Amino acid sequence: MHGELAQLIAIAAHGSAWLAGRTGAAPPELEGASSTFQYVRGVRFELAGSLLKSSIISDDVADWFAGVRRRGITRLWLAIPGSGGVDRKLLAFTGTTAWYLVGTTRKNQGEVWRAAWTVGDGDDPDHRIWDVDYRGRRMSEAAPPPSNMADAAERLKAALTRAAAFATDQGIDEWAALFDAALKLGDAPDPVPPYHPDMFPPTAYGRPARRLLAMATRSDVFGGMGSWNDLGFEPGGATLEYEEISAELYATVAAAFMAAVNGPIER
Repeated sequence: MHGELAQLIAIAAHGSAWLAGRTGAAPPELEGASSTFQYVRGVRFELAGSLLKSSIISDDVADWFAGVRRRGITRLWLAIPGSGGVDRKLLAFTGTTAWYLVGTTRKNQGEVWRAAWTVGDGDDPDHRIWDVDYRGRRMSEAAPPPSNMADAAERLKAALTRAAAFATDQGIDEWAALFDAALKLGDAPDPVPPYHPDMFPPTAYGRPARRLLAMATRSDVFGGMGSWNDLGFEPGGATLEYEEISAELYATVAAAFMAAVNGPIER
């Protein structure tokens, strides 16, 4: 799974749960606890100022959560534009995505936050090489991104079924098995994502959202060498079908992540 997306999911989910009073009085400190920060050396948040307001800077997630609440934000949302926010073939490269966070108030105002990942110390012995810089701007009008978990789940299951059948027909059984495993997570009694299982806090989000998150995480097969993107076929029908299936799967995976994160917080 893409590490930048996993971190956005964790921030949106843990922050929303805390803002809703589901995770205790103190804001979550994700840097030392969340797997989505395991390779991060430092994180910084800066909300752009204006003629009447100075920029607001936070150097840790918990302080940023506290500031968000002081500014009247009641929910954090994951936003993925279009059919995934980026060409799936570029996902192996840092800084190519268009995913972002939206914070909304009860007065339909809000903030938009985008992240930039840069290598801070490539030789860090603990492999915490990344510095993550979140830049925010205020919005006079803000609306939650759409979220329909039932529709997103059905579309993802259909795309997985088609991808599994294609993989079987092409004799790439390891991929067929992976897609089948993703489908099974959609009905699992205790669904756990195979990567970054702590993206959702344990005291928030119900089983439908957790199933959708787990299924999408297992279905996120797009990246660099060795990924689903790395496959090649002889010119002809198989290549065209592979491209169609890949585009459909990537779009439905992105929609599933967004629907799961933006679903009901209550368990």
